[in-house]
Amino acid sequence: MSNIIIYSPYQEKVQESVISLEQYYKKRRLRKKRLSRRLFKRFPLFAAEFVAEEFKGFEIEDLDEQLKGMKKSKKFKGKSQVKQMGRYQLLQKALSDYYLTGEMNKLYEAQRLRNNMFKPYKVLFNIENGGTIEQTFPPQTAYQLVVDCSKIKYSTEKELIEKLNELLRYAHTF
Repeated sequence: MSNIIIYSPYQEKVQESVISLEQYYKKRRLRKKRLSRRLFKRFPLFAAEFVAEEFKGFEIEDLDEQLKGMKKSKKFKGKSQVKQMGRYQLLQKALSDYYLTGEMNKLYEAQRLRNNMFKPYKVLFNIENGGTIEQTFPPQTAYQLVVDCSKIKYSTEKELIEKLNELLRYAHTF
């Protein structure tokens, strides 16, 4: 075992200890790898030259070897809230119809649906005795469920509320 003193250009005598040559070469190799990667991130064109200044005999092929396994981290996208809304399927259908036919009406319909995407459904229910009741549904409610609820005939307000609670109890809102 020999006494190896490691010097740093930033500090005077950083570490003085007894280490084996294998440990010394391992530390040097890891430092070369860290330095290569750090300089490649900052100066991709000149990284090999900068590393060669500190480590004699360093070439471009060595830089490729040092950078092997280095890749950009994967960026995770959050889920879009638009897909969870009840009108989303209608929006997709209107857009696909527009792409197929080229009719501007379909595009306007898709724009109207997108503008109302996060607004709650407001449905007027007609009761047989002549009255009307306005009921609101959250925007996540499936559009077809709202349509089905509006087609049912009701005789009293109490019956309306009971049937709506029954239908919406197991409704899958996203």
